[in-house]
Amino acid sequence: MPKHNQTTNKTSQSIPQVLATLPVNIKALSQKNSAFFSTTIPFKKLNLLLATLSLTGFISQNPLMAQTITPAADGTGTIVTPDGQRIDINGGTLSPDKANLFHSFQKFNLDQNQIANFLSNPSIRNILGRVTGGDPSIINGLIQVSGGNSNLYLMNPA
Repeated sequence: MPKHNQTTNKTSQSIPQVLATLPVNIKALSQKNSAFFSTTIPFKKLNLLLATLSLTGFISQNPLMAQTITPAADGTGTIVTPDGQRIDINGGTLSPDKANLFHSFQKFNLDQNQIANFLSNPSIRNILGRVTGGDPSIINGLIQVSGGNSNLYLMNPA
């Protein structure tokens, strides 16, 4: 293991290589006591690790801009259109009396500062959205309805 004051080409080291050089006491990490806080990591290596993780998307508020709302492929016709921080939700299936609009999603999550914008019209009384993917939704953003005064019901049984 290189000493802390040696100069090494850190840019060519992979994350596993950096992790392998950190002096971490695994036993201390697995115990719930103050020994965890006495674990030491060299400052320069910790900075390199944090910088590497940030660049690869492990530590960020918006990791790799993954699509947070995915329509379900179940025939409801839900269309999800990202536009910057706003995600427009359109399409769907109308009830026979055209008073209810149904949407289905595989996943429905919102990061902070994201807006899920359900598009409606004045004749739609209720928008019913269901999440069928099996994972709980994490909503840290805003959900709104535009184009009408519809009630919005978002259901996720997970």
